[in-house]
Amino acid sequence: MTVRVRVPTGHGRWIGLGPSAALVAAAAAQEPGSTLVAAGLRASLGRRYVLTVEDRPGTVLGAVVLHRVGMAQWDAHPLVVDDRCASQLGGLIDRSPASAVIGIGPHVAPLVDVLDRSTTIGRSAFFGSADLNATPPADLDPRSRAATQADVAALAELFAGSYRFTRPPDAASWRRSLRQVVADGFAVVAEVDGEVVGGLLCGMVSDAWGFGSDTVVLESHRGQGLSWAMTNRMFALVTAQGLMMCGAQVDENPMDVDRHFVDHGALSGELWGVALEPHLAWPSVRWRRRQARRIRRRAGSVGAAAAGQLARLRDR
Repeated sequence: MTVRVRVPTGHGRWIGLGPSAALVAAAAAQEPGSTLVAAGLRASLGRRYVLTVEDRPGTVLGAVVLHRVGMAQWDAHPLVVDDRCASQLGGLIDRSPASAVIGIGPHVAPLVDVLDRSTTIGRSAFFGSADLNATPPADLDPRSRAATQADVAALAELFAGSYRFTRPPDAASWRRSLRQVVADGFAVVAEVDGEVVGGLLCGMVSDAWGFGSDTVVLESHRGQGLSWAMTNRMFALVTAQGLMMCGAQVDENPMDVDRHFVDHGALSGELWGVALEPHLAWPSVRWRRRQARRIRRRAGSVGAAAAGQLARLRDR
């Protein structure tokens, strides 16, 4: 672990900057519901910041991992260990550049009422594998396959044009992240007549779990079972790497979650996505200094003019 900074906030509470062994342990203990946080702590791709609310001895009461997903677009993944930290944790998120808060119900619901920038809330069924011994179907749909680097451009266009929560990352950001996800073996495509018409990513991976984070199917090919074909294929890839799989139903996907997800685990809650209004940050230091110089110059010129006028009056 790198050296951390802890800032006292009074009443025995501290704000920690950066990950800690206690936070890693707290996130791992609550998986799969905390997989987004656990995966964010070990992610090497993209810019991320970690903020914790702790007591004096360093026990983690709550945390948020801020992960950059696109140009000026950040996801906040919260971890709520003690509901009493919700107000402070919500304040940190409100002051952050986050454009959405995404996590499992118990870690997001306590924050909803204290987030000043929240606008809309989306929910979808969340499931987690029952055990590591679960096996994928033997007859995987041939329309699905593991993605290759040659699929990155097509996948980037698909995801950039249909991402949820009304804040789509740009195609360039998708291409950067997709290259690594594909290289790690956590991307699947649906292909029909030689055309990539769908994609499924396991973009968040912790030490024990893979989270099926993003799914898209072209509107013209929906209703053909492609989402479920990709889910089965991804389940096979994840379990082959010794991980368990968790994920959430896509809002537009008409799959019957009670029937379909039984093969991959139990429904264990809801994934919440809270869209946030844009954060109006304080002006930059450079801007403030420039304005201060202008004010001083203006004051100096006004003062000189006043002094000259006074001198002229005295000479009369």
